[in-house]
Amino acid sequence: MSVTHCSSSNDRAFGPVVDSQCRAFDFTLFFEDVFLACITSSILLTLGLIRVSQLIRKRVTTVKPSLVVYTSALYGLLLGSELAL
Repeated sequence: MSVTHCSSSNDRAFGPVVDSQCRAFDFTLFFEDVFLACITSSILLTLGLIRVSQLIRKRVTTVKPSLVVYTSALYGLLLGSELAL
């Protein structure tokens, strides 16, 4: 099994395919940064801002205190189980 070394210029190119001598098929680092990080983050930030603007205009409702305690305890258990893993 031979090991081939890729030049750093291959990963700076824009496109999903790297030089075939380097790897058979792979995303370049620049392509991953643009599509898998920047665009995804901007979409989620935009959707978050839209949701916040909807919530600001919504009328405030009150919830039973027992329901708040129950859901807070449930979220605390979920957070604890995630942190334990």
